Amino acid sequence: MKRILIILSLLPVHVNAANLYAEFPDEIDANAKYVIYSHGYIVEGTNPRPVHPRWGVYDFPRIKDAIRDESYHLIAHHRPQESNPIEFAEKLFDGERG
Repeated sequence: MKRILIILSLLPVHVNAANLYAEFPDEIDANAKYVIYSHGYIVEGTNPRPVHPRWGVYDFPRIKDAIRDESYHLIAHHRPQESNPIEFAEKLFDGERG
């Protein structure tokens, strides 16, 4: 048993040091980098993995995991149904929260 634990402790572990935010963070680190990801219309609502009849599954959680990187903080908000993505983008651009 001890040998198994020692071997497992030697295996590399992938860790994302940067934060993933679902909302605009309350505090911004002026020295850090931030990336804002805005999903497509199909993801609006409560389902993070909707299925398009032609293009298949839009896996929002998997996309966020794929684009995460330790060199920046990722802000990826899941917009509600029938929200206006242009207004949402303008709020982000203006630095509004909420």
